Amino acid sequence: MTAAVCPPWCASDCRDWAEGAQHHASTFADVQAVSHVDGPVTLSVSATRVDRPGQDPAPSVNLLIGPDGRISMDDLALTPEHARQLAAALLTAADNAAPLPLRDLEAVDR
Repeated sequence: MTAAVCPPWCASDCRDWAEGAQHHASTFADVQAVSHVDGPVTLSVSATRVDRPGQDPAPSVNLLIGPDGRISMDDLALTPEHARQLAAALLTAADNAAPLPLRDLEAVDR
């Protein structure tokens, strides 16, 4: 089933795509990191979701690395503070893209 309304985290214009699909996108959360090869880089995290009529929403979490996206995770060294910032941004994007049902959250707390 397709979501009927724009999600509260959506910062895009929710434009219509082909065949009545809608694209939702959050703002980016940026975290600074250091590449052993290229020095400082920016990790940008966001959530997107495509709603197509008659289908379940298609959520995704996006991670853009550096100015041109050519650096792999193996090349990055995060400080504990930066790792916590990235983890928080990823959790937010994941929760925005596909929230866990309350019963799943209760199971995690046990």
